[in-house]
Amino acid sequence: DWRKGGNGVMTVPDIIKRSSNVGVSGLIDRAYGRDPDKFVEGLQRIGIMEDLHIPIPGYRVPRIRYKRDNPSRWYGTTLPWMSIGYETQVPPISTLTFYNGVANGGKLVQPRFVTEIRRNDEVVKEFPVVVLREKMCKDQTLRDIQTCLEGVVGKNSGTGKLAYSKYFRVAGKTGTAQIWSKHGFAANYLVSFAGYFPADRPKYSMIVCIEKTAPAYGGMHCCPVFKKIAETVMARDLNADYRAARDSTALRHELPFMAAGDLNALNNVLGAIGLGKQGLPVTSSGIVWGSNTGTDRQVRLTQETTVQGMPSLIGYGLRDAVYRLERMGLRVKATGVGHVVRQSIAPGTRVQRGMRVGLLLSSKDDKHISEEEDQTFRRMYGLPAEKKDSTQKTAEPSVRESEKSEKSGTNDNPTKKTPQLSTNGKGENEKKKERKTEAAPTTQSSAANNKTPHTGSATSSTDKKKNAAAPSKKTPKGSKS
Repeated sequence: DWRKGGNGVMTVPDIIKRSSNVGVSGLIDRAYGRDPDKFVEGLQRIGIMEDLHIPIPGYRVPRIRYKRDNPSRWYGTTLPWMSIGYETQVPPISTLTFYNGVANGGKLVQPRFVTEIRRNDEVVKEFPVVVLREKMCKDQTLRDIQTCLEGVVGKNSGTGKLAYSKYFRVAGKTGTAQIWSKHGFAANYLVSFAGYFPADRPKYSMIVCIEKTAPAYGGMHCCPVFKKIAETVMARDLNADYRAARDSTALRHELPFMAAGDLNALNNVLGAIGLGKQGLPVTSSGIVWGSNTGTDRQVRLTQETTVQGMPSLIGYGLRDAVYRLERMGLRVKATGVGHVVRQSIAPGTRVQRGMRVGLLLSSKDDKHISEEEDQTFRRMYGLPAEKKDSTQKTAEPSVRESEKSEKSGTNDNPTKKTPQLSTNGKGENEKKKERKTEAAPTTQSSAANNKTPHTGSATSSTDKKKNAAAPSKKTPKGSKS
């Protein structure tokens, strides 16, 4: 067994809870050792070997062999190995379908990836639920299995204890299998955890599979992933209760976010949740592109004016954005989650079929996305960096240099001290401005100073000429301006 020294005497629930290979193999060999084909027939009966007809590349039909098909290839160890998953070929999607049937009261259904196809809000094709088995087993047997699976995910015990959540009950089973290669069983493992939640009111089923080198166990690696995904999914199902709101500001986010897209779809949503809206009445049976120009407390639907070339997709959900662009023959690559906040081709740009359009999605407002996200998106599509106003930044060094010059006592004319006559009680700031004007380094700036109205300082014409011709040198330390 996986546990050094074994687990001692165990009941069937303990065997499942502790994932004892010895316990499972012993039970199956004792019950079906004389007629192994009955064991395989039982698996066929509960639907684990059913062809699910999944139209996805790479899908394979489960394969579990019968002894009667090739008795010469059947050994005394074949059945015990099969009982714990070896010498069989069962894809994860088939395992998940089985656990979903256990959670579904014994009704085995075919997995659905698409429920319907729509065109212009009209249903073109539906994909109804396909029932593979109305009843996988007896009701009492099903309850026993459910109890065992829930025991695996105990708070402090069971191989699936790391999938335990304090918010809801989880049921499932861990799995660990070595991967076969041409050199035999290598030190690579496929670990898994399959289950459903909430265990008392099943709503979701899930399987997590990870390929990993040794040491690897399903409970150690897959259960934490299962728990994190399950809690995230369940959190999305929570509805905020606004009855305890004490003021109007607490209801700020009661209105769902609606920015841009198909106005007919927005209209239907608003009507379904009983919210009023303003703006044009949307009566067309087709798609009407537009946006919500209202506030967070009021919806105003505004139809988009006819545009040539690339439309503005800011505020669109991914589905509407992809639909609209692909109708134009463009290829779409989206990054992020939420609504569109950046697009690689500017609105109004002429486009041709086959061009690639990049979309950046975020749950934040387009003005509040991080600079890193914005720069990464721009680099990805070769977009120029956002221009920034550099006027203030370029002006600052000259001001600092001037202040530094004054503090160090420097002057453009080291040989002549210009008398400073303060009038009208001018402050220190005005004195600084006057000193900068008189210390102009070029003839042109001196001429400009001559035209400047009287500012409260006096300098002789002879001094002005000397100042204009004087070379720029540092004033010796200790000199005063």
